[in-house]
Amino acid sequence: MVSKALKFGMILLRATLMAVYHILAAIFGWDKKDVSQRQRNTQRQYGKQNLHPGHDLTDANRHGSQADSKTKGDRFEGYIIKKVNQEYFKIREWRSDKYIDGRYAESNMLPDLELEYIHKSAKSLLAIECKYRSSLIGGAVEIAKPYQLDNYRRYSDERGVPVFIALGLGGYADDPDEEFIIPLENIGSNIISYEELRRFRRRSRGDLFYDCHSQELR
Repeated sequence: MVSKALKFGMILLRATLMAVYHILAAIFGWDKKDVSQRQRNTQRQYGKQNLHPGHDLTDANRHGSQADSKTKGDRFEGYIIKKVNQEYFKIREWRSDKYIDGRYAESNMLPDLELEYIHKSAKSLLAIECKYRSSLIGGAVEIAKPYQLDNYRRYSDERGVPVFIALGLGGYADDPDEEFIIPLENIGSNIISYEELRRFRRRSRGDLFYDCHSQELR
């Protein structure tokens, strides 16, 4: 009898609290949009923990478990494209990486972007491969597969074009917590520790800047 009375009391209390909440929501104008924004802010706050091993909050928290690496990769490419100042850069190539049933164009093996930097009398070609990672794994990032790095090196050697890896880490694919620009020539292994990455972190989140004399992109 006591157990049944207690259970009934809990149900009644819950119903009462829900009724009070709905009354307050009507009075103060709370709505789903406000709740969604609060949830987004919470995810944004704790998403920064992705930069440390042991945390498993990922970009999928925002877009659901169905968000795949292709979708996130496309969004990060768009993020980088927005940092390409049209006053100084022309986009020569923007490869789409389309494939079906294991069939794809040979251009898929090349860097995502091929840019031409133009400033006064100076002109220079450069290429960027865009990579987004939600979090570290064991304090490191797999920047690419070994065969991908071999493809990028072959492209760079054959065309005489410097290649850079633009890496977004943590946060969201279209708004990462950290950005890194890594020259391909500085990559010895396809797995890079966070300590190694830190020296390639972008200090500014503004437009990309390229020094064609030193071949430095930042």
